[in-house]
Amino acid sequence: MSRRRSEFHRPTALTSVDVERVETEGGASAGRAWVEGQLTGLAALQPVPMRLDELVVGTICGGSDGTSGITANPAMGRAFDLLVAGNAACIFEETGELVGCEQHMADRAVTPALGHEIIQSVVKAVRYYKTLGHGSFAAGNAEGGLTTLKEKSMGAYAKSGASRISGLLKPGDAPPCGGLYLLDMIPDGDVRFGFPNINDNVEIADLIACGAHLILFSTGRGSDPCPDDRPAGHIESRRLAACPWRRTASSGSYLHSPPSVTRACYSSSMQL
Repeated sequence: MSRRRSEFHRPTALTSVDVERVETEGGASAGRAWVEGQLTGLAALQPVPMRLDELVVGTICGGSDGTSGITANPAMGRAFDLLVAGNAACIFEETGELVGCEQHMADRAVTPALGHEIIQSVVKAVRYYKTLGHGSFAAGNAEGGLTTLKEKSMGAYAKSGASRISGLLKPGDAPPCGGLYLLDMIPDGDVRFGFPNINDNVEIADLIACGAHLILFSTGRGSDPCPDDRPAGHIESRRLAACPWRRTASSGSYLHSPPSVTRACYSSSMQL
């Protein structure tokens, strides 16, 4: 980690936690003190123009229901296609919710070797969750009309659009250039750390660690992490209570007017 700090191109600090004695408060206090010390300098920074090919956009779905895969998620996927066409870097994630879609993704990979890596990343996710005895499928997903993890995966896959996949990232890896990237957030090796995506905020943090300037977040059941440290586009798969402090689009109209919701996602990125 110390070696990679210079690669992040942003202020970083390392702190330690004594896991043997479960003393997390010391590390948390050190982290808070460091963040407070950085705020003055960050507040003095001035916005500067960005080219589209400098933009990094991440996408995540949370609280998915039976409408997510036919409204909000494909709208974000189409917006990704538009952004990738402008050479922006776009990151979709979660191999644990793409079970059954691995061959489709491999077929879109820019090289056969990358296609093989993508397949193996999903195989790893299946093994990981099988070891835990619990996959990424919640009671709320079932209450919202989803029936299986593979059905949920098809909806999550729609977030990726139709562009060729340029690479496979791990949390903390920045996209080397524009294009579409899959984020593999399942730890390598034996299962040691428990459920890898314990909540939506963890996945958002992974995307931010990869350099995402903007997060497009879709929800069907009303999940709303709304990260305060990163601009977020909040896309609802049906009309729900809007998050008042985030740019929000309701994609319930997507069934009748797909371009309007896609333009809302695209505009959120362009107006950053």
